[in-house]
Amino acid sequence: MAATGPINDLIAPKASATEKAYDAGHNLPSSSARYSPDNLPAGVARIVTGARRLFEVRTMQEHVDLMNSLLARDVTWDAPPILISSREDMRVAVYLAKSIATLTLEPALVSVQPLGNSRTIIDIEGTAYVAPKRSWLVPLSLLLPVSIGIRATIRLGVRGPLDTGRIELIDGQWHNLPRFPTLIREFNGLMMGSLPHLTEPWWSRGLEYVGDDYYKRQRLGLQRQHPAAAAAAAAADGVAAAGSVNGRGQ
Repeated sequence: MAATGPINDLIAPKASATEKAYDAGHNLPSSSARYSPDNLPAGVARIVTGARRLFEVRTMQEHVDLMNSLLARDVTWDAPPILISSREDMRVAVYLAKSIATLTLEPALVSVQPLGNSRTIIDIEGTAYVAPKRSWLVPLSLLLPVSIGIRATIRLGVRGPLDTGRIELIDGQWHNLPRFPTLIREFNGLMMGSLPHLTEPWWSRGLEYVGDDYYKRQRLGLQRQHPAAAAAAAAADGVAAAGSVNGRGQ
């Protein structure tokens, strides 16, 4: 684990406590199983698919829905280059990071280790493909590669049954790139997650002009209607309209 030790207890106490809990269980004798990505048990598939979707979703509403259903409130995100111990800070950091680059995780092997204390470690070994945003508006960005492949292991710590439990630890380990010291990752988490989350009411208004209406709906008190509910409402309107026409015809 990355954020453990006396110094890290002071710098990042929440992250250190969470990682220590998994570190202690990981060192105990226990059985583990390995699976190919296309042969995962249902509970494992739920966690792995959800983790991959964290990198794929785009709108803020998608981030909110996915994280609220998958992540613990005090989830620790210790993945290059940031360290965060809050779901809300992580939501903002992950969302804003996608304006700079996108990431796709391609698993090659998934290992599952029950820890016996209502916790499970799931290791996803594979390749993370980072695609920097390239635009003619920023000519220097065109010099960036289209995609960068990084060999990585994503360690997920899950509390509770895999079918219904929540992820409380996401620990990313790059194998062919160096890892930043904890103090730097914690500072990056503050600048990329905590401060943007604190100032979210101010900068979020600008997103209304780039096609993401989540904040506008929140500001106006509008709730997003579920697709099934929208279809049912449309059907009801159609029945009512037909009844009105028939009534006039009589």
